[in-house]
Amino acid sequence: LTVRGPRIVDQIAQAEANPRALAARAMASILYGKDHPYGLPSDGLGTAEAVKAMTPDSLRGAHEHWFRADGMKITVVGDATMAQLLPLLNQSFGNWGIKASAYPFVSIDRPVPAPQPRIVLIDRPNSPQSVIMGGRVLPLKGTDQDKEALDLANEVLGNGFLSRLNMDLREDKGWSYGVRSSVSSPIGARALTVTAPVQADRTGDSIKLIMAQMAAFPGKKPVDPVELARVTDGNVRGLPNRFQTNAQVLGAVVAGQRLGRPDDYIATLASRYRKIDAKAIDAMAGEFLHPQGLVFVVVGDRKLVEPQLKGLGLPVEIASPVDSGGASGK
Repeated sequence: LTVRGPRIVDQIAQAEANPRALAARAMASILYGKDHPYGLPSDGLGTAEAVKAMTPDSLRGAHEHWFRADGMKITVVGDATMAQLLPLLNQSFGNWGIKASAYPFVSIDRPVPAPQPRIVLIDRPNSPQSVIMGGRVLPLKGTDQDKEALDLANEVLGNGFLSRLNMDLREDKGWSYGVRSSVSSPIGARALTVTAPVQADRTGDSIKLIMAQMAAFPGKKPVDPVELARVTDGNVRGLPNRFQTNAQVLGAVVAGQRLGRPDDYIATLASRYRKIDAKAIDAMAGEFLHPQGLVFVVVGDRKLVEPQLKGLGLPVEIASPVDSGGASGK
């Protein structure tokens, strides 16, 4: 503890000095609330206050509470059979007794805060670039099945170099080095996020453009044939690259187990992608990728950025890095 504690505190300080990491840490608690398991900083470092409060006894208690045989699942990928593996696993873990008490459980079904569309501005004086992160919790869980069309719709919107957001902000406007949208896949409530590092003097314009692109999909701008072919055929052709190594296969197997996917999920992915048409992609975009309810975290120079945010129709809150789940001023 005397070594790791200060080291983790230093890592937290480094994260909060990085605009993108700072925005991500803030977004977790804003979207899910500080009392939700998903509301903890997404980098897994926790808070400096919590780390400083740890003691050897508290760490031993946490280890005793959580690290138990009945909470472990072992997944192995490689050139080995169960007959070879089982004796080795029993040798290493066979004496790890099962406790009489029930395994501890943390509910991920806790309610999340109602959407409060706004802009949370974290001041980073003299920064030539702003990091914009927009987010919203979706009415979906990662365990909900047959949502591949949502993943493809997200590729059209912002997940990829040729996506609409990246082509607009980076290639056309030249305001950003790269924009990305993502839809998380935890067991519980999924979240949509859009991340864009942009030149500081275009912060407000970039938020306006992001919302406009999202609002246009699919109403004014449904998926076109080129986009449809790119995300469907492209994913089918790219499947072999996703499972080349043992680590890639292991990750897919573990994700499938975590999300309750059928055992033949990977084998059926190509046929699933081929069945997705433009209508399915447009439906997912209209239902889940719209800008309504988005909250934006902006890390940038307040003096330059704040005046740009006043015409966007969203309340603006000023937060410090340590209080970014709520406002410290307006």
